[in-house]
Amino acid sequence: MDAATLRKDRTMYSHSLTVMYSFASLVDNLDDADQLALLVQKIAHNHVARDVGFKYFEQLAAMFPKFLDARAGSNATPFIKQSWSKLLGVMNSLVKAEEERQKNT
Repeated sequence: MDAATLRKDRTMYSHSLTVMYSFASLVDNLDDADQLALLVQKIAHNHVARDVGFKYFEQLAAMFPKFLDARAGSNATPFIKQSWSKLLGVMNSLVKAEEERQKNT
């Protein structure tokens, strides 16, 4: 699906809003590691159960710096990008663990 089609797809648009609200929730809980882990585990569980696993989250992490550049411009400093990379790295490790857990049950 190309970018123009994605922009017009109401289901994809709705999901993108959910993703952005989820990101906001993760950022809001950066100071509470336990709550942050629970939020990510829930995201991981729900996605892996729908066969949206680690490889898709890796793709998200890979494209995210370009997304930041496009949406935040010069405000997407190296520090900001590194911070998001760390958060997405933690998220991806929990997604991978959930994927393994679901494979073994």
